[in-house]
Amino acid sequence: MSFNSSKRSKDRLLLFSYICVCYTRYNCGFCFYTGGTWGGGYYDPGYYYDLSYNNGGGGNSSGPITNPRFNISNLSPCAQSVINQLLTPPVGPAGDNILSTISNYATSNNIEIVFKWEDLGDPTLHGQARGTNAAANAWEITLNSAALANASREYIAVVLMHEILHIQLGGTNEEDHNEMAANHVSAMANSLLHAGFIMSESDRIALSWGGLGDTAIWQSMIQNDVANGTSVTGNIVETDRQYRHGEKGQYCN
Repeated sequence: MSFNSSKRSKDRLLLFSYICVCYTRYNCGFCFYTGGTWGGGYYDPGYYYDLSYNNGGGGNSSGPITNPRFNISNLSPCAQSVINQLLTPPVGPAGDNILSTISNYATSNNIEIVFKWEDLGDPTLHGQARGTNAAANAWEITLNSAALANASREYIAVVLMHEILHIQLGGTNEEDHNEMAANHVSAMANSLLHAGFIMSESDRIALSWGGLGDTAIWQSMIQNDVANGTSVTGNIVETDRQYRHGEKGQYCN
C-alpha cells in the first residue's frame, strides 16, 4: 500500500504473576513479574508480551486468538502482534474495528486468508492481495518486508486493513480504491483509535488515505489545495512518510 500502489498492491506468553504500568490497554511503560522486570511494550489483559523475543523464523503468535480462517504464522512477529491487536473486540461501537468486522465476514463467507511477510521486489508496493483458489474462497495477503522494514506498528495496521478490504470489496483495483476513499477512510481511522493505537486524529486519518492516491476524491483534494493555497494533501503525504520510515509511531521490530 502506498500512494501509487496497486491491488497487487515473539512474542511469548510468560506464565507469571505480574503488574503492568500501562498508558492504555496495549501501551505499557513497564511491567513487574515474578521473574524480574520487563522494559515495556504491549499488553492485553490475561497476556504478557515480551516483544524483544524475536529469535528465529517467522515466529509464533501467543495471546489473543485470531480468526481461525486467518493464517498469520508466516507474518513477522510484530505484524502478528499488530493483527491480533486489530482483531480484539472494539472499545467503541461495534463496527469501529474494521478488521474485526471483516474477520466475521470471512467466517460467514467461508473465506480463507493466508498472510505472508515477503519481499515483493518493488519498494513502492507495500501490500498485495490476490486470490489463490476461487473455488475454495482462498486468498493470500503479502506484506512487503522490504518496503515495511522500518514501518511503525500503526503503518502496518493500515496496510493490513487496506489489503483485507480489497478482499471484501472484490472489485477492480480502481473500484476498490474509490470505494475506500468514499466510505472507509473514517472507519479505518476509528479502527486505529479503538484498537488502542495512540496517535492524533489527523494522523489516523492521514494513514488511512495511504494507497488511495489514484482516486477521484484524492485528486479533488489536491485541486482544492492548489485553488486555496492549502496543504492538506501535502501534510497527509508527509505524515504517511514519517510513519512508513518509523520517524513517528511505535517501533515494529
